[in-house]
Amino acid sequence: MPLAPMIKSAEICKKCNVLVSFDLDIAPKYIYQYGYATQEQLMYMIKLTDLLKVCRDGVPGLVGEENDIEKSAVEILNLGPKITVITLGEEGCVVAYRNSQQKIETFRMPAFKVSAKDSTGAGDSFQGAFIYGILKGWKVKDIAFFANACAALACTKIGARNMPTFEEIQRLLQEHGWESIE
Repeated sequence: MPLAPMIKSAEICKKCNVLVSFDLDIAPKYIYQYGYATQEQLMYMIKLTDLLKVCRDGVPGLVGEENDIEKSAVEILNLGPKITVITLGEEGCVVAYRNSQQKIETFRMPAFKVSAKDSTGAGDSFQGAFIYGILKGWKVKDIAFFANACAALACTKIGARNMPTFEEIQRLLQEHGWESIE
């Protein structure tokens, strides 16, 4: 998808104090190669973003080859987002954010072990769940736990339109010690 309309939407959202979420689900080299945006446009979009989710393959195109994924998350956070999440598939995710004292915190949240059938839509489920948690005002670690549960359950079904139900998410979280979603 071309970034120009997304940038315009993000600019409007920023003026209205609306959360801007951006899912970078491909390596930046493909964005440039297929003419979706220039590097400058991508960096500007990232700067406008509050919640940036980057797939593992997108990391090298933003901060170079980096073996320390937590360090990469911090470097990406320093490009402008308030929260950076790097998704790692069956390894979970890494999150970097600034706490209420503006100190950068990072953590790794392991994935849930499930009998995966199809990962199509897992990233979208993860992103939607992360946004939900932000809007609910949850702690960032709880949001990552919840988002990983949603993504894991999405992998137990076939296709992008078969997202987990609220009840399925609640059951999985309770099996792992979380009392209630609400």
